[in-house]
Amino acid sequence: MEIKKINTEKLLNINGTHRPLSFVDFIGQEHIKNVLKTAIESGQKRKSHVGHILFSGPSGFGKTTMANIIAKQSNVGIKAVTGYAITKPAEIISILNSLEQGDILFIDEIHRLKPNIEEVLYIAMEDFVIDMVMPE
Repeated sequence: MEIKKINTEKLLNINGTHRPLSFVDFIGQEHIKNVLKTAIESGQKRKSHVGHILFSGPSGFGKTTMANIIAKQSNVGIKAVTGYAITKPAEIISILNSLEQGDILFIDEIHRLKPNIEEVLYIAMEDFVIDMVMPE
């Protein structure tokens, strides 16, 4: 499984589409945009990053676009994977270990993760570390 760091400039204008590049350009979801803008601004003042966010909704409502806007506005990288592509706990561990400080991990179709992979992800999100037992 190959994991690539996404260049948000390219992603936000992929295939000639015109995805919004900022909250101002994103139409709708005003209540969500206001909360996210406040979270980003607060994090920047604290010299910290936005906490965990879960977007839920039908296709085409802007979940991927919003994640990319958050990355752009926060000046951090974003890595995107699909839930069904992660088949083993070692794969999510590898993905998490590949993130830089503050990077966003966007898991599209997260509901397709297997329970054993979810457990690893939950622990990492809660503790910000992954405990691994290495074979001798």
